[in-house]
Amino acid sequence: MIKEKINLIELYMRKKINKDSLIQEYKKNFGFIDICYELNLSIEKKDPEFLDCILYLGDVIKYKYNCIYLLEKLILEKWHYKHEDLARLLQEYKSPSSVDVLYLASNLNLEYLDFDDNYSLAIKCIWGISCIGNENTIGKLKILSKSKNQKIKNNAILLLNENHTKK
Repeated sequence: MIKEKINLIELYMRKKINKDSLIQEYKKNFGFIDICYELNLSIEKKDPEFLDCILYLGDVIKYKYNCIYLLEKLILEKWHYKHEDLARLLQEYKSPSSVDVLYLASNLNLEYLDFDDNYSLAIKCIWGISCIGNENTIGKLKILSKSKNQKIKNNAILLLNENHTKK
């Protein structure tokens, strides 16, 4: 059934069907669209292609995630390539529980990002931490501001300064 869902979503991606047809066919073939259920299934199966399609579908239908814990779990998993998208979602939802997870994700050593000299994932995580804006935020930014990595350090310092000027 996962393959059929991927195939349907890919039809939309390739502009073979429109959004209404995607939603109608999905509901007809698989029932109610529950992105959280699908995320959990992608975790069980450790299927990066399925995760990619489900996150895409969530974006297309403007899904409101009530399963932040699954996004937090996924961002720390190493079997997929959607870490930056997950960091963006966690930043958007601003859950206090995401601060620690984003901090951990900022320090992930992912093989597929070895080429990234800009440290995009780490920077997205740092900005996500800052957007949450609770007491834990300041502590994590202070730790990151002592990083040996200059880009991480500079972003953390910038956001620490911004957080102090907001108060």
